Amino acid sequence: TGKFIGKGGNLEETVTKNNLEAAEEIARQLRLRDMGGIIVIDFIDMTLESNREQVLRRLVECLGRDRTKHQVAEVTSLGLVQMTRKRVGQGLIEAFSTTCESCGGRGIHIHAEPVNKVALEKDMEQRFAKTSKAEKELDEDSDENSDENSDDESESNDVVEQTPKSEVVVETGRRKGRRAVSTGVISTN
Repeated sequence: TGKFIGKGGNLEETVTKNNLEAAEEIARQLRLRDMGGIIVIDFIDMTLESNREQVLRRLVECLGRDRTKHQVAEVTSLGLVQMTRKRVGQGLIEAFSTTCESCGGRGIHIHAEPVNKVALEKDMEQRFAKTSKAEKELDEDSDENSDENSDDESESNDVVEQTPKSEVVVETGRRKGRRAVSTGVISTN
């Protein structure tokens, strides 16, 4: 409802008007989306019983245009309306999708070996690929630094530290190097 408070500032009248508009739109959306099952509608709270009945009548009237089977319960004191509606056609998922050729619509893929082993191998391959890339970048950085510090080898203060999760942190001179995940040990010369 926002800033709309109606004419004269009568809140009950404004709420009733908004709920009547909502009832029409709800019936339209239920038909448009072909929704089915148990549906709970939360209208804005109304204090007068006559207004609740008016909103319920409007909802039932608008649902009367619907060719599907439906049942509407009374409005509760909290402004909730319970109803059921049977779907006519297929849903959006069924209309705009096809069955997977691999799994036949079951939603699973059968593997020759246990899934944990397959997942572990994929994880190891990904880690190896990341490690190889990181090691190449570290080698390039160390080559650049060795050219800069080739005059005085005693000033080299490269630090290699391996944390328990196999994450290698390399600090090269004045700046911190890149982080890399490693399954092995990186040594510096």
